[in-house]
Amino acid sequence: MVKLNNIDLTIIGGGPVGLFLGKEAKKKGLNVVIFDREEKVGGILKQCIHTGFGLQVYNKNLTGPELAENLYEEVNNLNIPVYTISMCSGFEDKKLYFYSRIGIIEVESDYYGFALGARERNRGNLFIEGDRPTGIFTAGFAQYLTNILGLKIGNKIAILGSGDIGLIMARRLKIEGMDVAGIYEIMPFFGGLPRNIKQCLEDFEIPLYLSHTVIRVEGKDRLEKIFVSEVDKNFNQIGEIKEIEADTLLLSVGLIPEIDILRKNLLFDKSTNQPIVNQNFLTNIPGVFLLGNSLTIFDLVDKAMVSSLNSLDAILKGKREINNNGIKLKTGNLIKNFIPQIIEKDSEKANIYFRVKEPIFNKSLILREDNKIVFKKKIVALYPSQMEEITINPEIIEKDEVILEII
Repeated sequence: MVKLNNIDLTIIGGGPVGLFLGKEAKKKGLNVVIFDREEKVGGILKQCIHTGFGLQVYNKNLTGPELAENLYEEVNNLNIPVYTISMCSGFEDKKLYFYSRIGIIEVESDYYGFALGARERNRGNLFIEGDRPTGIFTAGFAQYLTNILGLKIGNKIAILGSGDIGLIMARRLKIEGMDVAGIYEIMPFFGGLPRNIKQCLEDFEIPLYLSHTVIRVEGKDRLEKIFVSEVDKNFNQIGEIKEIEADTLLLSVGLIPEIDILRKNLLFDKSTNQPIVNQNFLTNIPGVFLLGNSLTIFDLVDKAMVSSLNSLDAILKGKREINNNGIKLKTGNLIKNFIPQIIEKDSEKANIYFRVKEPIFNKSLILREDNKIVFKKKIVALYPSQMEEITINPEIIEKDEVILEII
């Protein structure tokens, strides 16, 4: 067994958030080590060949692979040890264990940052009746097959869900000469960023059907057709069922944070089913942070990277545990989810990240103690796909509980 100790910060996950936090922590003089389960670091960036990355961090419009290369070059230049092909197998007695190509590695560290990203919801998470033919992929896996392996995944494509990866893949497949029949979204509003609706669908004349879902698939060996229905606000089928020829169905129906390795030890907020963290993303496990999409799904990679600096602030101040006597943040009207759930009163500032349940126009975001509004921000337009961020001074809150809502 290989034992590593005298480590200030161990980062689990060598995607954009893990690499970014690693290099920033090293610049502050911390002894850092990074682990990743894949052969090459970069996470999902490696297959995202479109631009739109690095605008906030590098002030450049980079592709995913370019951003990954920039981050790794900085990490390498700082002589940060990076262990690839290393799978985290357990967290016990304040120690982490990894299966790796050099054997089992035991790590004892002052702090741990889990930046494992998220996995896609697949057909097993959905209620789609019918056969079990080939030709049904998650949008991210289709992106890997297309962009990394250079494979043609089908001829006539249908996409369920209007998440950003699905929108981007609709454009990508159309450019490659495939027929994209349409995107079917069960909600009455789109799930991706507005810019992707314009650049990926409207510019390429790909139809988007809101309040529609796939209820059945059919095919002996390969997918042959799908059956689509319009739904009401309660997701009940209405109108006639449409039969659409398609040999490929992509699922772009959301992401699930990768926290399985810690799940049994984490405390969860019952209202949002998210792990409870403070403003530094510190969990109820002393010295353990959840970062990026492992904590909540960010809409932009740059925003997820920069958010990790909240944890670095706590590490530099020597904070290891949540103060459970802090201010409790609760969800209110039109708020879908948010972080943090606890804001410590002795902090100079706190960043609050949240998503709304439906498109919002010309309303206000507020923080209120009972009937007293302590913070207010005008909202011109906000969509469920966007992660919004506000910064507050905890001194504006007098009581031990505050509600975040839209009015």
